[in-house]
Amino acid sequence: MPINATGTFYKTHTMNTEIIKEIDVHSVMTKSSLPVGGYSVNPYVGCPHSCKYCYASFMKRFTGHTEPWGAFLDVKNWKPITNPHKYDNERIVIGSVTDGYNPYEEKFCRTRRFSKNCVGATPRL
Repeated sequence: MPINATGTFYKTHTMNTEIIKEIDVHSVMTKSSLPVGGYSVNPYVGCPHSCKYCYASFMKRFTGHTEPWGAFLDVKNWKPITNPHKYDNERIVIGSVTDGYNPYEEKFCRTRRFSKNCVGATPRL
């Protein structure tokens, strides 16, 4: 995948260009306000699929991106979860506003990294 002068990964498609960059976040865990409760884990911001029916496209307004939803993907970097047992018996939803298994997961492995951070703990995924 090419890299431009700012260090941003990008991949050109027939219809559009996806802008892919890594961002640092304090934590990948967010206390969820979903009816199922627990926590949300979104290892990525955005999504490369561009689904016309996507319910998560409203998230774009919180990203600072000017590109259309589906044209960017921010790959989150976070410090390891030091106490995964804090989440024992807690419900954790992976990918509440992104696809945790998007095509770039094979390269960046963020959803896999989260799963490895939880080894030995017993959250309800």
